[in-house]
Amino acid sequence: MNNNNNNKRHKPNDTPDTPDGVNGGVINRQLTFQTRKKIDDAASRNDRRLAFTTYDESKNNPAIALPMHTLNVLLHLCSANDENDSFSTKEEDKERAEEIFFRLMKDSEEEEDKHQQGRRKTEMSYTAMARVYARNGEFEKSFEMVDLCKNGGVLGKGKDGGGKKTQQKLTPKLRTYAPSLRGFCESGNWKRAEDVFEAIEREGLECTEMEFTAMMSVYGREKKTCEENGFRMLRKMKSKVRTCGKELIESVERFFKAEPNAWRCETVENVESSSGRFEVSSENTIIGSSGDNNNN
Repeated sequence: MNNNNNNKRHKPNDTPDTPDGVNGGVINRQLTFQTRKKIDDAASRNDRRLAFTTYDESKNNPAIALPMHTLNVLLHLCSANDENDSFSTKEEDKERAEEIFFRLMKDSEEEEDKHQQGRRKTEMSYTAMARVYARNGEFEKSFEMVDLCKNGGVLGKGKDGGGKKTQQKLTPKLRTYAPSLRGFCESGNWKRAEDVFEAIEREGLECTEMEFTAMMSVYGREKKTCEENGFRMLRKMKSKVRTCGKELIESVERFFKAEPNAWRCETVENVESSSGRFEVSSENTIIGSSGDNNNN
């Protein structure tokens, strides 16, 4: 009987080399593991120089096939450049991220038919790129990553894209939308911020205090043209936000204080639930118009 022999499984250390490496080469598992560990360890210490240098040394080696997790780690490092980091500029980080991202997409598509789950892309890849673009002020590109994630958009913006249509469609998470939403809000583009916010809701995702804070902040700065939008967002918050943190309270307070139609803001010891005043409150904050006795 040969069934027993056919059912045997070799341990990774017993078979250090496997086919189908980069450019059809042979993967050296031990070398791949050492390279992956070196990059992961460097990333855990935020040693961007060592992580990227190791990647650059390995990317053209046919014996090394880095897993998607490690490529995602590198993408995250591209989006997490400290302003005082002298290793690379934001533009250089974007170019490096695009190179890694399109390599990741290409590798994933090639491996999809072989059912190698460890080398298939995930939503994290798109989220990392959304952060990279938002960090560089390219908020439209950041938002585009959501569509690419959902609908299997067209490759071709990177060196190895080749205009290929991706097959694997994924579900974006709130963190995939967040970079473009915050970017539009910070730049004062409240209309595009609303587009992102509405897309989040259509996806069935629940916005957090962070997203409401960003929206109320831009409404406060642009109150002259979107005061009613701010009030609609406040009414939405009433059913979506259970408690208000400091940043959210401050953004709402700035909205009310902003001209035109500025409101007076008070800090009180206790808030009566039956006060009959329009209020957005935390433990010690109430916001309302002076002398307003209407139930709003």
